Amino acid sequence: MNKSDKILIQIISISMIAFCLSCGRGSGFSDIPAIQFESLSKDTMVQGRLLEDSLTLVFSFRDGDGNLGTGAQGLRENIILTDNRNGEVYTTYKVPDLPPSGAAGGIEGSILLKLYTECCIFPPLDSIPACSSVPTLYPSNQFTVSIRLNDDDGNESNVVQSSLITILCN
Repeated sequence: MNKSDKILIQIISISMIAFCLSCGRGSGFSDIPAIQFESLSKDTMVQGRLLEDSLTLVFSFRDGDGNLGTGAQGLRENIILTDNRNGEVYTTYKVPDLPPSGAAGGIEGSILLKLYTECCIFPPLDSIPACSSVPTLYPSNQFTVSIRLNDDDGNESNVVQSSLITILCN
């Protein structure tokens, strides 16, 4: 996948499908965000470029000081997903701006992200370009996505992994 394809995917996929939020005063949550992987809408995608296939990833979060998505200057994408096949950033998102009243006493909720398909990656010694179709040698790739969330103060959450995702290479 070339650089312009990845940029286009990031621009298109920055839209969050849904953001559910519940607020509570005196929550007792840590000021460092904590996240937990919840689910995938499906576990298999067909390889491709851009918008050929997708799935929905859901994770939950808690943050004691509620400073996620408060519109802080300079903070851009604060949800980072990493492809565990190669350790590269899969995509990034920004938590939408939340009303100040929601951030006063801690927040928790679930975030749903739409992930678009990636290319199959083949062993370097085989010299097969990514996104090629060689189903007899490599019918599929399997990988997980690591998820990390940063708050507006730069505090990093724990890192969690999705369940296994299979990309069909045909």
